[in-house]
Formats: sequence, C-alpha cells, structure tokens
Amino acid sequence: MKQQIMKTAWGIARNGQQQYGGSVKIYFPESLKIAWQQAKTGRKDMEHRIIIKTDNYNERRWGKPWMAVITANDKGKTSYTFDGEFIGDHGYAGQVMMQVETGKIIAYGQKDRRGNGTINNWYKVVGDNAKIVGTEQEILRGDVAGLEYIKKADAVNYLLGL
Repeated sequence: MKQQIMKTAWGIARNGQQQYGGSVKIYFPESLKIAWQQAKTGRKDMEHRIIIKTDNYNERRWGKPWMAVITANDKGKTSYTFDGEFIGDHGYAGQVMMQVETGKIIAYGQKDRRGNGTINNWYKVVGDNAKIVGTEQEILRGDVAGLEYIKKADAVNYLLGL
C-alpha cells in the first residue's frame, strides 16, 4: 500500500510541475498529503484543491503568503486553521495550496510588516470544481469559478447558520 501511495504522490507532483513549472520536489510534500488522504478515504476528488498564485514580493516588508479555513463558535468568535502551504522561495513568485470542502470559508493573506497594507480576504468555496486556480486579483474580480469573495460579517452569519 505504501508503495502505491508513493507512486500516486510522485504522479501528482509531476502534474503540478508540468502545469506550473519548477522542480517536482517542491510539489512532493503537498502531493504526499493528498495521496495519503485519497488512500484513507478511497476517493480521488473529495475536496477542492485551491491554488492561489503569488507574485514576487519584498521579503523585508511582506511575510509569506498564507491560507486558512475559518470557523466560528456559537458566539460568533472566529478562528483560523492555517492549512495552506506556500510553495516557492520566500520573496519570489510561488503559490499557496490547500485542500478544502465545498461550503467552507477560507482566508488568504499576507502580512505587511509596516502595518498598513496587510492582506486578509475571505472567500466562500462554491461549486463542484475539483481544482481552483487563480491570482488574488482574478479571484477578487470574480474571474475564478469556485470561489466568491465574502464580507467578514456575512461569513460569520453563514457559519452560524443565520
């Protein structure tokens, strides 16, 4: 079974390399997680794979891009579960990847160390696309099917079922 999981993981990593370039090794950690999850559940596309492409950035000013799943308790207090993984070198173009189910609220962001431009946008995962790929600007414009921008207050109401 382990041998089959490794073969599947390397296949997923090679697909990522063919689509987005770079070394196959940078895709392997995330693809191994996906292969293990597929083996445990016996399903190939149980979740959406969200990939947000990033541009080069000044690493002294900006932190690494991140992605998280948002949850809320019964009082409306939200919390972040940082499941996204940045693939690339700090300061250079790369991508943030995460597996998430339909209907979840996710956040994408990047810390501005000067304090006045931190990015923290929330999105609702919709539709049945197995793979959602785009840049932050494309998603905000609504050009990427599968993700829709949502205001934080609306997201909390959605999570609470209001």
